[in-house]
This record gives sequence, C-alpha cells and structure tokens, in this order.
Amino acid sequence: TVEILGLNSDWKNAVVMSKKKDGSFTCDVSLPKNIQQEFKYLVNQTEWINEPEADAQLPDNFGGTNSVIIL
Repeated sequence: TVEILGLNSDWKNAVVMSKKKDGSFTCDVSLPKNIQQEFKYLVNQTEWINEPEADAQLPDNFGGTNSVIIL
C-alpha cells in the first residue's frame, strides 16, 4: 500500500493511494491555492519516501526532509 501524509498539515490521517495498471499510484485531494504543502509517502506502513519530482524538499523535525508541492 502507498499512503500520502502531511497534506493540509495532517500527519495522522493518511490518504490511501490507488495503484494504476501501469504500476504508478494516484489519488485525488482538494488543496487550497497559493500555498505550499509538505508531504511524504508511507509505503507498506513502514517506509517513508519523498517525491523525487517535488517542487522542493524542506527539513523535517526528525533529521530528514519532506517533499513540497507549491500550488
């Protein structure tokens, strides 16, 4: 499973992503305009992964980084 967390500053309620036929994952999320959102993927409930094509990466509070999308 792949989940996305952090959107709208919500790190507790994951958005479960759907697997497409080509093997990629997708989801639909409503986000406010003119803001940047930090997020991270959680794979199989154990591995945190950043988006390699994100607009930016910002430091998190755990010594790592979060992906950033700028809307």
